[in-house]
Amino acid sequence: MDSHCHDQFKQTFQNFKKYSYTQSSLEYLIQKTSIFLLNYFKKIYLSKGVGYQDTNFKSFHYHLAALDITVSTKQLPCGYSTKKIPSLINCDLCDTLLQNQYEAEVLICGHGYHIICYNAMEGRCKYCYDYYETGIKNNVKSFINRLEKGANILTEDDIDIDEDNENENNNNNNNNDDDEVENLNLVLSEKDKIEQEFTDKLVNVLNW
Repeated sequence: MDSHCHDQFKQTFQNFKKYSYTQSSLEYLIQKTSIFLLNYFKKIYLSKGVGYQDTNFKSFHYHLAALDITVSTKQLPCGYSTKKIPSLINCDLCDTLLQNQYEAEVLICGHGYHIICYNAMEGRCKYCYDYYETGIKNNVKSFINRLEKGANILTEDDIDIDEDNENENNNNNNNNDDDEVENLNLVLSEKDKIEQEFTDKLVNVLNW
């Protein structure tokens, strides 16, 4: 505050705002969020290997059991668009179990290899490398053909038509849940219930 009793500096750099949540309500929300995440990860853990290829579409689609949705290969790691679909449990080169005496790693593309198998491929995923190499060559060839035609017109070969888009969108829309509006003015009994449920969920993690 200056000699003229002006407090502009204080109002500009020292604004105080009252936080809308109390410590008690924050603890409740933390526990409730933790319960949701524990249930979600449990569902993912128990759904290992349950997914399957959905044959109701002309193009490749997969049903993800944990999320209960069906997606196209465009929404999955690039390994699912190659000639070699990721095995998930076996090495995608030697076709033996990943979890054996050899060190192994699953790449971001979805393919998994033993370290010695990966090194044998010169440190790259040969299936995805071939997929990208073929795609680049085809795109370049298509571009050159259009230049030689002299017309700036797209042909059917230039357009990637996904006939299942409408069915896929309808399927995803049916799985959208309505947002829930919760009252933060919670009674003590509700907090106790959440706290007990949170404790039980943590204890049961080892029983998954």
